[in-house]
Amino acid sequence: MIKQTLITAIMVLSGFYTGLVSGEVSVEKDKAIRQLVEIVQIDLMREQMIDQMLDQFKAVYPQVPQSFWEEQIAALNKEKGEFVDRIVPVYSKNLTMEEISALTRFYSTPVGKKVIEKMPSVTQESGMILSQWGQSKAASMMQELAVKGYKPEQGTGSY
Repeated sequence: MIKQTLITAIMVLSGFYTGLVSGEVSVEKDKAIRQLVEIVQIDLMREQMIDQMLDQFKAVYPQVPQSFWEEQIAALNKEKGEFVDRIVPVYSKNLTMEEISALTRFYSTPVGKKVIEKMPSVTQESGMILSQWGQSKAASMMQELAVKGYKPEQGTGSY
């Protein structure tokens, strides 16, 4: 009886350890993360990303009928659950249960809701500013390198 209990305990602990190593998420934490990603409207972000991606494809393939793009959207929307399934382990790895709970509380407040509403615009505008800033700094650095007599080696990329 003791031997069987010991074997059972080892199997249970082994399973627990394997779950921790493989990145499995507890049922409680999984539920909390799914609640958080719903509150922060991550699916809306996914839809916006799909729209942007399809707009880029449409610009390159203007001859493709709208029905094709509608089929693609439908197929991508069928994978909505898979998208969240992939995000849950990322949140779990990077945030504790306490942090997830705190974020859920914050994003449920009026200020949190405003952050959710405004964050896409803030991110897009900030990204454009960062890109322009980076291009400007790269141009200045290239000019300084040229003044000092440095030239890029052939076949090493462009700047």
